[in-house]
Amino acid sequence: MATRDFNLARRFVTLATRMYGQTLFTDRNVVGVGCGKKVAHGGTVGQYGMTVFVARKIPPQFLPLSRVIPRKFFVGSFEIETDVVETGPFYALELTQRQRPAKGGISIGHVQVTAGTLGCLVRDNTEGTVNILSNNHVLANSNNAQIGDPIVQPGTFDGGQHPNDTIAQLKRFVTIVPEGQGNNRIDAAIAQPLEESLVTNEMNLGLAAPGPNHRVVGLLFAGSCNSMIMSPIQTVLQDLDVSFLNGDAVADGDIGLNVEKVGRTTEYTTSTIKTIDATVRVQYDFGTAVFVDQLVTAWMSDGGDSGSIVFEGGAGGDEDRCGCPFVSSLIDLLGLDLRQHEAAARRFRNSILRQTSGGLALVDAYYRVQPKLQEILPELSAREKATLRRFIEKFYVAFAHGIGPAGQEVVLFDQQTIKDADQVLTILKKRIGPEEFKRISPFTVFLKEFRGKKLREILKALDSKRVTQALERLIKSSS
Repeated sequence: MATRDFNLARRFVTLATRMYGQTLFTDRNVVGVGCGKKVAHGGTVGQYGMTVFVARKIPPQFLPLSRVIPRKFFVGSFEIETDVVETGPFYALELTQRQRPAKGGISIGHVQVTAGTLGCLVRDNTEGTVNILSNNHVLANSNNAQIGDPIVQPGTFDGGQHPNDTIAQLKRFVTIVPEGQGNNRIDAAIAQPLEESLVTNEMNLGLAAPGPNHRVVGLLFAGSCNSMIMSPIQTVLQDLDVSFLNGDAVADGDIGLNVEKVGRTTEYTTSTIKTIDATVRVQYDFGTAVFVDQLVTAWMSDGGDSGSIVFEGGAGGDEDRCGCPFVSSLIDLLGLDLRQHEAAARRFRNSILRQTSGGLALVDAYYRVQPKLQEILPELSAREKATLRRFIEKFYVAFAHGIGPAGQEVVLFDQQTIKDADQVLTILKKRIGPEEFKRISPFTVFLKEFRGKKLREILKALDSKRVTQALERLIKSSS
């Protein structure tokens, strides 16, 4: 069904999702489906169909027949065209200062959570109190909290501590059901302020509060390097039994609608809705969960923006942050496609590694050496490329998974990795010369210092004065 009739397309895509969605989701590479316009050559071609989101787009010739996504699905005599879009995995996603009264868009979180975003204030319809709206995984620690638990502002990752920074108590949340046990509609929770004077029904950065003249489309809770996922706000209000303070402020999310938000990490961003009625698989620390009837935009958030409310408005956009020159070089010259890990790896580098003194030095060294690596990649032999490919993939995957508690128990430098690292350093020294090689000397210390240690132990050591000073001396001497 190549059609420009939106209502007809939406109805048949919904039917096709019900008929074929469960089969599609048996493939772990499929992370979402929904109704959208087909994209070709970087732009939409105006025809509606079924968008299938995948963690990694693999050419059909390299897939078993059972995993090839059909070009069309059939609902009776109607044909539904498919459009396969690579997004990477969806991860449950820096206004970071202490703020009193706290406004929407600021850092907040359960005392055992790193940090998320205070969405806005809502009224509890059951007894009329004013409450903070955000995500379950921000306020209720992904189902692991108890009603009455402390909520701190800023979040603990941004320095918030109980009881000095406690601003509210967890009031109510909708349980997130793991994949295989059912589907979800929202990732949402409310917390009641200890005193109403601690919060205000305003937004940071001058954005207007929810109201008839600035309506809310959804509640942001997940995303990737080129997509953002939000639950329709009408569903959020209904399932939590809450309402906005300034009357009706609900807007429907339609394809092509420009939206805007303010959040802890990326602050003000704007984007455009690309897909509606989406069913998506989202990764949490406890595993994966499937959400239905979601809205998908192009990129507009990073980790820590979770809990932001998304308004209609803004200039819109179609930004894709999956690629960067270095990652593109790895794809072209090493045959190593890391785009599905890049968003999480960037989040790990910027939100975790750079928060340690030694980690900051390492990340800076990483960015300094990238241009030279791009320059020498075409000159490498097949054996050298194979060694570098194996080593880089190990690190990207480890860093991508280092954002969760389980990932921090991984031994990053096992014996094989050390062996590969020594070979990579030998290759680099030969190819870039002794002076340029000094620029990556911090990595040699990093490897020797943390041989056999878990990622959690490495992060702790990177805040030690001894390791930090050693790295800083090396970087200074190589400048």
